[in-house]
Amino acid sequence: MKEAKETVEKESQAQKDEVTRLQRALDEANSAVEDGRRALGVYFDKGFQRAREQVIFFNPQAKVDELDSSKVILHGNFVDMDMESFGTDGLKSL
Repeated sequence: MKEAKETVEKESQAQKDEVTRLQRALDEANSAVEDGRRALGVYFDKGFQRAREQVIFFNPQAKVDELDSSKVILHGNFVDMDMESFGTDGLKSL
C-alpha cells in the first residue's frame, strides 16, 4: 500500500513537472510571437516610410501627408481597414 502511494505521488509530481515545463515552453512561444509581431510592425513601418520617400522623389507635388498605412482604396474610396479584415488570401469578402 505504501509503495502504491509513493508511486502515485511520484507520477503526480512528474505530471506537475511536465505541466510546468509545458507552461514555460508556451510562455516562450508566446513571447517569440509577440517579438515577431513587433518586428513585423517595424518592418512594415520602415517600408511605408521608404514608399512615401519614393513618392516624394518621383512626384514632389504629391499629397503624402494624406497617406495612411491603415487605409485602403475600396470601390474608389479611401477607407479605414483594420488588419482583422485581412485573411490569408487578402481582403475577406466585404
